[in-house]
Amino acid sequence: MFTKSILFGGLVSIMQQMQQAELQNNFTLLISNERSDKQKNQVWKDILTKVFDTWEAEMHSQEVQLTRDPFFGIQRGQCKFPMYHLAQIVGMSDVNHYDIAIFGGSPGNQSVDATAKDMSIVQRKLTSVWSRGSKISTVNDLVNYKSVIHCYWLLWSLMLAPLGEDGNPINGPLTYGWRVDHDYYDAMYAVSIATLVLWCYTFTSNGTESETFKDLEATMLLKDIRDYEKIRVLAQEDSYTYLFRIRKEFTQLLQKEGLIEDYLLHITTARSTQIPLYTVIAKYCELLPRITNKQNISGLCFLVGTNLLKSQWQVIRENAKLIINCGLRSVGKRNLHCQDLFDNAFN
Repeated sequence: MFTKSILFGGLVSIMQQMQQAELQNNFTLLISNERSDKQKNQVWKDILTKVFDTWEAEMHSQEVQLTRDPFFGIQRGQCKFPMYHLAQIVGMSDVNHYDIAIFGGSPGNQSVDATAKDMSIVQRKLTSVWSRGSKISTVNDLVNYKSVIHCYWLLWSLMLAPLGEDGNPINGPLTYGWRVDHDYYDAMYAVSIATLVLWCYTFTSNGTESETFKDLEATMLLKDIRDYEKIRVLAQEDSYTYLFRIRKEFTQLLQKEGLIEDYLLHITTARSTQIPLYTVIAKYCELLPRITNKQNISGLCFLVGTNLLKSQWQVIRENAKLIINCGLRSVGKRNLHCQDLFDNAFN
């Protein structure tokens, strides 16, 4: 376990070095062949994303232990290694922390006010990242859609019981409760980033969920916006219903194609099939455009955001406020910005 964790750190280091080399090449005046440069970028991404998935398959090849951790009070199968997902969500993909902060409603970044132009630039970028629909023609397209699948996978592992070999949830409780103070900080940080990236994808690809908040925006107090019980009624689906339905739709599509035994994610048993994990995730990317009502994400945002507000970590509390703001925008909020984002008094 320790050795494989060190190996993962080495892979992340390689990823960051390749990203820096890519940025340097993109801005240098010495580039003579832009097409050749893009092809080189796709080569390293193709290799590294496969290595990450091979590492995950080897790391967690044994059965999930469906027991509770006595110290953290969580199921041992919950968020087993969140950094693996995070590396694929904002490490390998074209989406970065600046993008999700600005598009999520941050009024500024590193002491610089965010302008309408900044929002427009980021929105165009995010729209282009996921604009191809089901047409995944390059490695870069695949990596960007994999980031979305990893968002769902991480959130499934946090809130839902895993699937058995038949594609049905295992016996026992269908959902898992979670508390922000009952897990490592890195898991909660990964969950916050996954929720923000997932919202960016659904909002740019599918638009708003409803307009139910439009008439309440001028009268609803800030303390009420931070109260889960008062904002949950605005959502079309609650968080657990949404995640359960999305996972079930993936499973049903796999069943129709006769792939249920070989292509399941979030399962309890060791993967006995010879199908590589990389290929399984690519199949989920192919199915993603066929999943319905992905935009009904406000309930997920409200639960995750209000839970993370209880964190002692300032960065997570800021992400929590952005997540709530994103959920409100999905149900009709007109003011794009989260004005109290940097008011970080811990309650």
